Amino acid sequence: MTISAATTTDTTTTTEATMMPPTTTTTTEEETTAVLPLAPLKIQTSPTQFLDALKESEQIAGIFLRRQFLSSQEADAAFSVLNDDKHFPWDHNPVLFGEALTQHAYYYERNGNPNEYAGIDLIESLCTRIETLYDGKISDVFCNRFHHVKHNIGWHRDTYGEHILVLSLGSRRNIQFRKRQLFGKREVVTVRPNAGDIYFMPLQLNKTHMHRVCKANPIDQDDGPRISLVFFIQAPKYAKEYKIGRMDRAVGWFNSMLE
Repeated sequence: MTISAATTTDTTTTTEATMMPPTTTTTTEEETTAVLPLAPLKIQTSPTQFLDALKESEQIAGIFLRRQFLSSQEADAAFSVLNDDKHFPWDHNPVLFGEALTQHAYYYERNGNPNEYAGIDLIESLCTRIETLYDGKISDVFCNRFHHVKHNIGWHRDTYGEHILVLSLGSRRNIQFRKRQLFGKREVVTVRPNAGDIYFMPLQLNKTHMHRVCKANPIDQDDGPRISLVFFIQAPKYAKEYKIGRMDRAVGWFNSMLE
């Protein structure tokens, strides 16, 4: 992930689905215990489950947005656990590719090692649910917590060599996409996921677009912490249009060595 400066000369087009008011309720420990761990998905899978899941999603700016992947109760409970430093090992001063990040972060490798955090167990249950719905294999999870209104990620493109699924929890933030071009005004498309929404971002989108996570906007009073969980997923073999080439894999491996 390369951090770069944002510009202020773009023509903005905003695309938003159903707007939800900011969450102001507090999830009690009893309510959290009643919801977690997450129950496994009970769905009738198909031979093309991955492609079917994408067809059921809302396509915006090259991503596939699925509303209410988690119910509001599940999303509130998950946020309550992951936002608590006693339950999740957040790094408050993370560095990626030699650059300091503004947000809190944690990189979770699915290596099967035992852990002492309830939040890690929750991440594992989320991986299981995602793998069921999308019929793919998740390798790692990059966790972000935008704890302050000014926490953000500037314009960048991902070079990890994998597709990603991004789950939003907590307050909403604008996620913006723009085409990579040298000349002319660049149209910016804004997506604003609600808590519990998840979107699939194909690796190939990074060849044509850049994206960023904006600072919170206090005007709409939705300026509380936001957590985004980035799941690196391998698409099934039958999804041939989402096969990742050797060069992309090599670039992803090289960048992983620089972390």
